[in-house]
Amino acid sequence: MSPITLTLDQAQRIVTVHVFPAASISSFAEVSNDSYSYTTSTKAYFIQIKPESISASESQSPLPTSYILLISRPPAQTSPSSPDPSLSLPLATIHKLLTSISTSTSIRLPSIRAIDTSLTDKEIPYHWLLLDVPALPPQPSSADYYALIDVQLGIYLKELHGVQNEYFGVPDSPYSSTDTSTTPSFSIPGFTGAEGADGFNFDEDLTQYSWQDTFTLLLDTLLDELSTSSQSDITKYVPDIQAHIPAIRAHLARAMGSFLFDDVEMPSLLWVTGAEEDVFVVVPRAMMDQLQPEFDELSSSSHFDPSVAYILPTFTHALWGDPLLEALFMPPRPSWPFAQGYTRESINVNDELTNLAATVSEDSSLGVVDNPLIVFPRQRTKRIWYTLYLALLVLYEHTREDAGQGELASECSCHTKLAWASDTVPRCVEALKEAPCY
Repeated sequence: MSPITLTLDQAQRIVTVHVFPAASISSFAEVSNDSYSYTTSTKAYFIQIKPESISASESQSPLPTSYILLISRPPAQTSPSSPDPSLSLPLATIHKLLTSISTSTSIRLPSIRAIDTSLTDKEIPYHWLLLDVPALPPQPSSADYYALIDVQLGIYLKELHGVQNEYFGVPDSPYSSTDTSTTPSFSIPGFTGAEGADGFNFDEDLTQYSWQDTFTLLLDTLLDELSTSSQSDITKYVPDIQAHIPAIRAHLARAMGSFLFDDVEMPSLLWVTGAEEDVFVVVPRAMMDQLQPEFDELSSSSHFDPSVAYILPTFTHALWGDPLLEALFMPPRPSWPFAQGYTRESINVNDELTNLAATVSEDSSLGVVDNPLIVFPRQRTKRIWYTLYLALLVLYEHTREDAGQGELASECSCHTKLAWASDTVPRCVEALKEAPCY
């Protein structure tokens, strides 16, 4: 299967219809994705519009000149009993999530301008989502020297986890559909159903009400995919993967017997694969002279603190589940300022964030702290499982059959995460041998 790619002409067609008829693209480039959120099913592009081409617009407010365009193939039809192990959500679902996050939290996300999943334009064989982004000079976040950014990320993640749901699992799961004709059912002998038949039929899957059942199903499905012959490329990076899979399943049976994952009561909305690479920041004044000349006026402002400009909409692996699963909680994370942002009930952005940043600058030993979501040893074991799950997910995404017309993942820009996953899987398997489940 050929890789997803969009041409400048195709992007111009979308901009002409959904931004302004005379709008002309001046810059068009694919967004490099070397984070945990990499997936072969979705690509993103930065688009810059020539300001003079939209100056004649009669819009009440000036039209943005910067956009992000997400494209993806139409989602494959999967059955409820066989979910997509990559958990790559379709753009229609991502659109719903972005809308919900924007209305329920203060997280800075690109604004939705248009979406099309109809495939009516034969020149564009993809689903696409067009988003407005700030016309500021964003730079990838660096948590090492942006304590303020780390605090803001902690606040945002806490807000995201405050968006909750009635069931665990994949957003817009087939199980949550009102159409019960495709959902599993079972009967309890001795009970009479609504229609008077012997046995009480439950037209819903009860797995979705248990995080342990949900997580183990997702993990087991992923293991099944990784063990198939079509995923032979994985052995290039984890030669002993076929030996590791039975060991993983044995460790998983022990964990399930101890109900390791059953301490999660409320399904929270999870970013899952989100990391610092997905966060773009507005850089401080001292660094503005290194940027393009058109931002000189902004650099001359009297005060310009670093802040989150926006978060890339990399929610293709989002879940309803356990907040501890977030990649941002993977050791050696979280940093001290991140933990402060996540655990505080309220923070005055103008005053208290600056004080926190100053504290970190004075005491470098505060750089890494205990995870605020880990209290008992069993929760540290659970975090090992979540790290293993992320590593397996990264391996799967980088070795899918349609990944770049057969180009080796090691030749992609995302090779650093692949190397991380290759090293992490055997280390997690070894750590789980003696990890406590009590």
